[in-house]
Amino acid sequence: MRKFLMLVLAVFCLTVLAVAEDPFEGLELKIAYDFDFWDEDDISYGTKDDRDLFFSDSQAGVSVLFSGTRESAFKDEGKKDGLAFRHESIWEAGATKNYVAFSLEQRHDFNMYAYDEFPDAKYFTIYIDLSNYSKNFEFYPIIYEQDYNEDGSKAGVSCLAVKGGVKFYLKSLEGELTTGKTLENWVKIPKGFVGRIYMPLDDYVPIWGTADVNGKFDGLEVIRYKFSLVDIGNKGEYVLFDEFGFLL
Repeated sequence: MRKFLMLVLAVFCLTVLAVAEDPFEGLELKIAYDFDFWDEDDISYGTKDDRDLFFSDSQAGVSVLFSGTRESAFKDEGKKDGLAFRHESIWEAGATKNYVAFSLEQRHDFNMYAYDEFPDAKYFTIYIDLSNYSKNFEFYPIIYEQDYNEDGSKAGVSCLAVKGGVKFYLKSLEGELTTGKTLENWVKIPKGFVGRIYMPLDDYVPIWGTADVNGKFDGLEVIRYKFSLVDIGNKGEYVLFDEFGFLL
């Protein structure tokens, strides 16, 4: 029995060491979307009263509130100032629980051209804080991009998400690196996780009836990000997002 336990511990240690190796060595982070230009505590975001029109669609103001907050604002380069994006459940028990998704346009105050370019990107990354959410967090991290024909002419707009059974990475605020396996187009993040998630873009595929000329993420014109949430949580629970980015 003791030999068996020692073998299990040895395998576990090897696994931890393997995960601890840096899979991002040589890659550079390019921030795609930050929330520092939002107005703090403005709860009109994603509603009919949202004058900034950062969202192309959402159900804010029905079951959830969106706002910019200094809580858990994150800076990958060190200084923690600015704002994060707060997604708070206002769902009352017994009421109809609305399906919730939101789409953020790549266009914003720092990028007025409605898209950005991330060619040859290897990972899509999001900072997330689940300290105030009581369950595992399940959502679809979707990217919309302009697709191109082989002759360089524009094709349709592709909606891309990760396929199932793929390894993705989680790096905690303390720097611990672990892995998870994707489900079909969506991911499950452990309860209470705070840190970055990294989605492998080589495993992003077109979904929801959209087509793609070469069937993969190109990063030539990233247009928007869509997040569909499996469960918004109970009233008063919230999730915090910051610094969407790409590793190139």
